[in-house]
Amino acid sequence: MMQGDAPTRAPGSAAFLETLLEALERDCFPDNAWTAPQIAASLLSPAFRVILIAGDASVQDYRVAPDPSAPPDQGDGQNQDPREAAGYALLQELEGENTVEILRLGIRPDFRRRGLALSLLENLDRINVNFSNPEESETGGPISLLLEVSAENAGALALYQRHGFEELARRRGYYRSRDGSGPVTDAIVLRKTLSNPEDSGQTHYDD
Repeated sequence: MMQGDAPTRAPGSAAFLETLLEALERDCFPDNAWTAPQIAASLLSPAFRVILIAGDASVQDYRVAPDPSAPPDQGDGQNQDPREAAGYALLQELEGENTVEILRLGIRPDFRRRGLALSLLENLDRINVNFSNPEESETGGPISLLLEVSAENAGALALYQRHGFEELARRRGYYRSRDGSGPVTDAIVLRKTLSNPEDSGQTHYDD
């Protein structure tokens, strides 16, 4: 669905996405949610992109940088109920590295165990790296997906590894509770290298 297609850039969609991501963060990561300023800062950059997934596994793909020429109160998605989104992935293109980092990937509790996280990952297998400049075509070479996950999150680790991610590095004591009272946890950095996007468009991993 995403390969070769320019991401949706709906006028005025930044305000909608900011509200939506705040709600998703609270639901998906109640102990470690991004703050409103963190979310707002990410929406200012064309290097960021949001993939939303609904309960029926349909996907919406947004380039999140607002169009400065758009009226502030218009745009696709403005009238959607934020509760309709079952989950999301927040992505960042790493300039010059042919790499997309998955900064956040979460599914709301009421929608878990339905295969939606796997559906998100399958969509990411077909991503176009140059999403900050959708008029430019991919210049060739393998694309890498990069993410990090807590060493104690066995379920997420199993999902990513089953989907073809491999351990790249470990960051000792990376995760801490906000008030400093909780345990310190390592972060495991995972990477998956995809085939050239000019290939058939099929996913490239072994179950």
